[in-house]
Amino acid sequence: MEKWKEHLEKLKRLEEFVSNSFDQVETVVELCMPGNDCCKDCKRPSVMVKFCLEDDRCFERRIELFDHYFDLSDEELFNQMTAYIEEFRMEIEQSEYGGG
Repeated sequence: MEKWKEHLEKLKRLEEFVSNSFDQVETVVELCMPGNDCCKDCKRPSVMVKFCLEDDRCFERRIELFDHYFDLSDEELFNQMTAYIEEFRMEIEQSEYGGG
């Protein structure tokens, strides 16, 4: 059995956290579970991040939730995902607006 299946409640809390922590306009963040529309062929859950610039160009990144993430406390997991998402946004802004 995949470890993530033992942590469905933690995944639910993560989903609530990411949906409430980002503006969902400029930065759209969703939890993708194996078998759903955003993750049809995935073997494990992931966080899908879509960051759109002012000219409607969008960039996406998938953060796979490997087993070691489930050993973290909720706060550590939320902080880690926030850091990854902010890092992704900074990478795009630097490459698109200079400074990178």
